[in-house]
Amino acid sequence: MQVSARKRIYAVITLFFPLTLIVVLELLLRAFNYGPDLSLFTRVTLAGKPLFVMNPAVKNRYFTLSTFTPATSEEPLLVPKPKDTFRIFCLGESTMAGYPYWFNGAPSSFLRDRLKMMFPSKRVEIINVGMTAINSFAVADMAHDLVSYEPDLFVVYDGHNEFYGALGVSSNQTVGGMPWVTRLYLTLIHFKTFYLLREVAGKIAGWFGNAAAGDATGTMMESLARGHTIRYGTPPYWRALRTFESNLSDLKETCRTNRVPLILSTQVSNLRTLPPFDSGESPGKDEKTKMSFEETFTEGKNLYDGAQFEAALEKFRVAESADSIRGDTQFWIALCLDTLGDKSAALQAYIRARDYDELRFRASTDFNNVIRRMADGQTTVLADIESLFATQSPSLLIDSTLIFEHLHPRARGYFLIGKAFAESIRRLGLLAEENEWKAADTLNERALWEARPVTPLDDIIAERRVQILTSRWPFRQGREKLPAAAPGDFLGAIADRMLAGQLSWENGHIAVGERYELEGDYVSAAREFRALVDQYPFAASPYLRLARDMSEMRNLREAERLCRQSLDVQQTAYACRILGKLATNDGRLPEAIDWFSRAIKLGTSVPELLEDRYNLAVAYVNSGMTERGILELKDLAFGNSRYPPAQRFLQEMGRQAQ
Repeated sequence: MQVSARKRIYAVITLFFPLTLIVVLELLLRAFNYGPDLSLFTRVTLAGKPLFVMNPAVKNRYFTLSTFTPATSEEPLLVPKPKDTFRIFCLGESTMAGYPYWFNGAPSSFLRDRLKMMFPSKRVEIINVGMTAINSFAVADMAHDLVSYEPDLFVVYDGHNEFYGALGVSSNQTVGGMPWVTRLYLTLIHFKTFYLLREVAGKIAGWFGNAAAGDATGTMMESLARGHTIRYGTPPYWRALRTFESNLSDLKETCRTNRVPLILSTQVSNLRTLPPFDSGESPGKDEKTKMSFEETFTEGKNLYDGAQFEAALEKFRVAESADSIRGDTQFWIALCLDTLGDKSAALQAYIRARDYDELRFRASTDFNNVIRRMADGQTTVLADIESLFATQSPSLLIDSTLIFEHLHPRARGYFLIGKAFAESIRRLGLLAEENEWKAADTLNERALWEARPVTPLDDIIAERRVQILTSRWPFRQGREKLPAAAPGDFLGAIADRMLAGQLSWENGHIAVGERYELEGDYVSAAREFRALVDQYPFAASPYLRLARDMSEMRNLREAERLCRQSLDVQQTAYACRILGKLATNDGRLPEAIDWFSRAIKLGTSVPELLEDRYNLAVAYVNSGMTERGILELKDLAFGNSRYPPAQRFLQEMGRQAQ
């Protein structure tokens, strides 16, 4: 009996001793703040207001062995949610993040500005948590966190990165091929002990040259995907598709449980002007068959180059019979049909070419079909971006008209996506009653496009990013060195500095705006500062810079509106001073007195205080409070300050009295 009791004690000790050590280690790691904060949001203070913004360190949940740091949105989040606010969270990968633009070019920004123009009296808050190179694992994981932040709607654009995005089934940044392992990992990563083990394992793998770490000098596409081609219909292909469907189901269940409506978007990609990245050789073919295929394929290309399109098509059909799921064959068939005018048949061949591309950076038809099946038209609706882009493309063939390279939209494309999201919100019956939506149907699309928050500087940066991306694998072998901005190209030089990390997006736009001001081009300067106002609504400085440009253009009403808006963000002497001057110009002297008095209370520098006291004294004199004004002027003119404008004003008053 004694032996049995002793055995039980030993068994308990054996079981609980390791657990105790783990718990103690976890507590110690937490006490010493080991590792990054993996929270989705981090607290900041802007203009004295406590806010939350997306935490850049959250990327450490998903990227295991990479130093890659994707940009995260700086759009502020108020906690708790203000009354009568409609809060939208936008989730997804690089397209949702607005690549190759910054977040001002993202579909969420175009959606926000559209809803502002449609419903100016409603308070809509849109927070973009999109992140480059993530996939549906990260989207579902973020959604679990976001339900705690009182969402009214989730908008999701995701599907291109299911193979190679972080934690994807064929990614160099994976933790295992089975979905349950990845989900367990995403739970355990919040424990400091597990994070420590992950970092140790990563270091050890690095010592032995583990290929999963990727090429630190290559693009993110190369780091995540190089060495992994996947033929259509193979087990890895179907595994990725099942995983995607499972993650979307998880997302839908999270939304259903927490009563959050959901918009899912089909994935759009360039069909017409981007051949497959990798077609590969047909498996199981003997050398004779392979040689015959290559000869036929080459003959077809030569005939096409010689403008013998029908004969070329016949050759490619023969090649197709040898391998019906080879992407390059389908693309050449599409080119022939396209040139011969059979656009409908060409479209189907272009789609097959994309679907059979063995380097899977573009979502195939199967993935879009999964997205379509998820929509129930009630709590989950479909934004069919692929169909929308087709209707806006030549002959329904999606090409570089709306897309930069393989899948990232141009600004016009992002504008269209924002419109599609708004229409989906309407179908859900959210934000406004149907009669309000109908009244907003008169929205001036051209005016909205012209007022877009994307400036020429952003367009240059986007073009430059795409040039960098397409100068390397998988678009070309090797690396093409791109020239720096030409001498005298001010915008190009600023763009290069921003891309090199020497200037932030905000400071780059400020530098360009100030340059325009020096040149007297206040229209262009205003556009730069308006973009800042659009992206940083909780910062007073952009409002005031824009108000200054409006004043220079004699748009005084707009300048006044902007100054008043800035005061809602932060009380500044500058805004009060401008409002006082505008009120003086309009003859609203009592109001001017109030503004200058407020400016004096808020002012900090001696020159500002002297100017504000002088403006106040003049307003007193002009409003009939002459004695009070003269006393203030005399103190300014003959006291310690010896302020020259006050001296001149008193002299002028003396001459008028004579």
